[in-house]
Amino acid sequence: MQHSDPNRRGWAFATLVTALLIMGLFGFFATKVERTGDATALLAANDATVELKKKMEERFGSANVLILTTPIGITADTLTSLAHLQRQLDSIQELEKVHSVFTTPHLASDASGFEVGSLLDLDSTLESTPDPEALLQRLKSNPSYRGNIVSLNYDILAMVLQFHPEISDPQKLSILQRSLKETGISLGTGEADWQLSGLPQVNSAIVELIERDLFLLFPLFMIILGAVLYVAFRSFWAVAIPLVLVGFGTTVTVGAMALLGESLNVVTNNVPMLLTCIGGAYSIHYLQHLRHLQKSPTSHSTRGPLGAARSIFPTLFLASTTTILGFLANLTSEVEAVQNFGLFMAIGLAVLFVATVLVFPSVLVAFDITVFKSSPDRSDSTSHKTESQNKENRKSILQGRGHKTAWTVIALSTIGVLAGGYAFGNLRAEYRTLGYFEDDSSIVQQARHVSRHFGGFGSYDIVLQQKETMGSGSSEDTTPLAMDASVLKTVSEFSTWMKQNHPHDVQVTLDFADSMKDMSRAFNGPEHYQVPDSNDEVFQYIEVYSWSGDLQDDLGNFVKEDFSSLRLMGRLSLQEHPDGTYSERSVQEHSALAQQGMNWLRDRLPDSIDVVSFGELPLWARVNVAIIEGQRLAAALAILLVGLVVLFIFRSLKLTFLCLIPVSLSVLCSYLAMWFFDINLDIATSLVSSMAIGIGIDDTLHFMLAYRNEFQRTGKVRHSLEQSLSNTGRAILFTSIALVTGFGVFALSNFKPVVYFGFLNGLTILVATVATLVVLPAGLLLFTRDKQPVAAEAKVQ
Repeated sequence: MQHSDPNRRGWAFATLVTALLIMGLFGFFATKVERTGDATALLAANDATVELKKKMEERFGSANVLILTTPIGITADTLTSLAHLQRQLDSIQELEKVHSVFTTPHLASDASGFEVGSLLDLDSTLESTPDPEALLQRLKSNPSYRGNIVSLNYDILAMVLQFHPEISDPQKLSILQRSLKETGISLGTGEADWQLSGLPQVNSAIVELIERDLFLLFPLFMIILGAVLYVAFRSFWAVAIPLVLVGFGTTVTVGAMALLGESLNVVTNNVPMLLTCIGGAYSIHYLQHLRHLQKSPTSHSTRGPLGAARSIFPTLFLASTTTILGFLANLTSEVEAVQNFGLFMAIGLAVLFVATVLVFPSVLVAFDITVFKSSPDRSDSTSHKTESQNKENRKSILQGRGHKTAWTVIALSTIGVLAGGYAFGNLRAEYRTLGYFEDDSSIVQQARHVSRHFGGFGSYDIVLQQKETMGSGSSEDTTPLAMDASVLKTVSEFSTWMKQNHPHDVQVTLDFADSMKDMSRAFNGPEHYQVPDSNDEVFQYIEVYSWSGDLQDDLGNFVKEDFSSLRLMGRLSLQEHPDGTYSERSVQEHSALAQQGMNWLRDRLPDSIDVVSFGELPLWARVNVAIIEGQRLAAALAILLVGLVVLFIFRSLKLTFLCLIPVSLSVLCSYLAMWFFDINLDIATSLVSSMAIGIGIDDTLHFMLAYRNEFQRTGKVRHSLEQSLSNTGRAILFTSIALVTGFGVFALSNFKPVVYFGFLNGLTILVATVATLVVLPAGLLLFTRDKQPVAAEAKVQ
């Protein structure tokens, strides 16, 4: 037996036991890792945008709501079903408020002014057959109901569900679906079906897609990786052990995420599969090195698993170090999710490196496994003939017309760099809430349904508050904003201005001024649907309202309890085109629209009033800007760090520059592909550049280190290139096949960020491989020279 040394086997078994204990511990935590699709999870808890959102939600309630719409047509049966659902929802503690025809206040005139009731009495609806026509007349009597709890055409009713902010989106959806089931209501995507929409549904769908990708695509990629390993090495152990090792690395990393309280989201969801790709590449390099040493005329100890580990350790250490530095550059981002992505990728890579150089040989030694047969068989002979033929082909390329071919390669690469630079300058940096889903998905169809009938899918949220009393109520000598007639008139004019100047984007607005107009209408008659002219009249209406209604309970979503701040909302529509299709404006465009409105308000309100925006719109805008700007810095920092490491290794500016060519070319080609296929620069795609740098430098370093060692031995450029392409080139080729096919699995996802992520990363790896095996040798052939025989063993300068 080859590895029968008791000391070595004892050490190997101890290593394996330690690895199994670590895997078991972190595996326990890995099963408990959370998944989230909420934008709040992407930023740090103390981020100003997140803090403002939480503060305003405490004041006005959550802006993240679920909208349930009834089938087309307001019928007695529909109202009865809605009443049963209302009663069911009223018993759910997690629900903060339900807005429907049973809870929306309706003002009716009486001798003292008006009394506050509901549009439809819940108990009477449950006890007797409701009158749809009477309800319809009430709904049409007040403009503020339109697009709120009844559709624009008055043919569909809606329930707006406001959960406590701390309830996760999947929990919200689960609670509602359970209530719907108990009430006998089923959801669908047709015009006559009950429809559900809202950001919690979108975020919950993201979580479902994250889980699907994790539990379906991950095993599929493991199968593909195993197939690539078998084709490369034709050995059972060359397949089984690497798969176990990548499983070990991903388990430890995901367990560490759970242990530290981090979740899988649209950014960090890719960590497990990325680690699998890179871990498979590490194993391929080790196996190729092991087989090469076993075929070489060296001592028995050198040919063994431990000898191969010692031999490849420096190369793999430097390659993994540069990759880790590339990912750690993400720590400069302002987005916490991107920081976590970089940190846990670095942790996972460190674990995979240790597993490759320590656990892998320990398995072989402990169980006395021989990966490759020592005696050549038919496949070895065929492989030898093929390798000899490939060597002759490489000679023909590197000799004769080698310089002419090299200049052609450099010229084409230069054109690629220039094209990539142009594409980068013309990329669009945009994010769309529904842009990550297929157009025919239920999420998109239901969002379109709500937008078509209720004037919008998302919303802007603007808050007015006194600057000097922000968060502490209004002072005694200052009229509260909600009781200031001039402020309420400005708010009403603002809503009209938004709908008139942005008719395709804003069709429905909601604010406290609407409630004051409703009070005036009920008090004075239908022709007086307007904001009162004086503060005293406003105060009188509020006082009269309080006699028969609870203003804070009824209108708390739009006015603070002490009347010191106001909330202005507007539905943001999806764009409907003549051919019946829809499109969605980007978060940046909607943010610009909201900013125009805020500027309009600031120009007309006193300087003492602060105008701020909160909710999902500024949150996603903040995330998108921070990620894109952070990735530009991260990419630059990654190139700098990698360049410094390469410079330290080779002590040559010329070789450092050549090493960075494949990486730079791959990044720029990814930008070119994004421009050509009209892929936006957003949360998912912005990560590609730093990843390409971190992963792409691996093959370059493997090749350059092999070339340097051979060049130190012979001093001949062409010969060194031939040997490097013959030995290391094969490992680079198979690692690239594993990586590209691995990223190709991402195309099976129904989540567009994952599809784009896989496509662009697969492309960068492919370009980096071609650049390493073609462009880099061309550069070395043109810009390096043979050494004199006396200096043949000197270090490459």
